[in-house]
Amino acid sequence: MTTFTTRTESIVPVDSGFMEFNLEDALGYQEWRGFFAELGVKGCLFNAYFLQSSAGTARISMTPVQIHLFPHAIYLSPPFEQQEYYLEIVRGALLRATVYFQAPGSVPATVLDGHKPNREDLYAIDVWHRDDNGQDVILTLVYEATIPTDRGDYQIRRFDSEQLQQGT
Repeated sequence: MTTFTTRTESIVPVDSGFMEFNLEDALGYQEWRGFFAELGVKGCLFNAYFLQSSAGTARISMTPVQIHLFPHAIYLSPPFEQQEYYLEIVRGALLRATVYFQAPGSVPATVLDGHKPNREDLYAIDVWHRDDNGQDVILTLVYEATIPTDRGDYQIRRFDSEQLQQGT
């Protein structure tokens, strides 16, 4: 398993709930794909992503992306692009995923098992995987967050399809 911790917990509210998917397991990967199927296309669109490595580095991209999940791999592409992609992660390299969301106020955090958050309540998703060099990497897809960096804070807002017409 991985030997480093995610930085994602520092960019989402401290009272966030989370759910995990075991992407090494066929059933876990099927549930993961089902999670996105239930969210629909809008749930697959992000205004930023970053890659966290075990070396402690994090490369942030403020590029709008869409995640596509197939039986053999997942892809990050420009929104609504059919043939071009930025990143491919083959199925055999996937380890696990953690989805961070706004916990419902009426439900104690200790009993969130089985809770299905609405798309509007999602903050970020970590996808743990191994790169081509065998190093553990976390792809973090951001719905909404504030990311502190040495160059200032990045305020990430939710993806809105109208921003494509406005030219972000």
